[in-house]
Amino acid sequence: NNITKIPKNITLVARKGYAWQKSLQEKINLQKAKQLIILKPDVGQNFITELECDVEVGKSIASLIGSDQWDKNPCSIIAEFHNEERGYLYLYSYCGDIIFKKMGKKDYSWQVPNLISSSSLKNDILSQCVNTPELSTIYDNIFGYEGSEIYFLNPTIPKFSEILRKQEGKTIKDLNYLCDNVIVIGFYLHDPRHKRTYTKIFLNPPIDFPYTEKFGMICVAKNEGQIINEFNNIIQNPTKNNELKDLNATFNSDTRELKIALFDYSNEENNKDRISEHKRN
Repeated sequence: NNITKIPKNITLVARKGYAWQKSLQEKINLQKAKQLIILKPDVGQNFITELECDVEVGKSIASLIGSDQWDKNPCSIIAEFHNEERGYLYLYSYCGDIIFKKMGKKDYSWQVPNLISSSSLKNDILSQCVNTPELSTIYDNIFGYEGSEIYFLNPTIPKFSEILRKQEGKTIKDLNYLCDNVIVIGFYLHDPRHKRTYTKIFLNPPIDFPYTEKFGMICVAKNEGQIINEFNNIIQNPTKNNELKDLNATFNSDTRELKIALFDYSNEENNKDRISEHKRN
């Protein structure tokens, strides 16, 4: 409630506890979940170091994958670790047998859990912003709770199915030319016949990449209403111009070597004694 305005038609139900607790797994109705997102806790009174934060995430992901509920409903999992290597160590050391067993089944419809390193992501973003300060505004809009967001338009959802069907055959270049307020950034495969296909998301594809049946669309917009209105406008007015012309601009390349020194003061080796000493000082 403090971070974002919650629409009246959305109800948030909170359950307090730890993900590795069996009682909590029953409370959150894991058997019907479509996706699990495990965020890394912040360093503080309960978790003194980044190592302890990663251990908590590792315990959670291992417990969830090993649960009976997830075995019946193997939904997709995204887990945030500070250290990516530590995340994969937990994933394959404690959950490897379960993962490889499911991969051996011909009819499996799940994906291997995705791991995100908050440390690497943070450092990459900061490095880019140092070189190109204008990107900070873009990142703020993408990761913030105000302004435009990224939407995945599912062709099986009734409110999107008809407008998406009428866009079949158009390329990403055509769609972005015809849209005024929505930016199409890619497509994703949404076809149950291709469960074993690993490449399912196509971001920034070639300009002649056509939108086809069984694909969903990825775009940036303020809200779903703006998307629906924009695509309905395309249906009513199929083209702004019969001919789309390429813009052949000439840019000067910057060949200077870029060297960035990034100082990261987070230290996983901090312990209670060192923190207590810091507080006393």
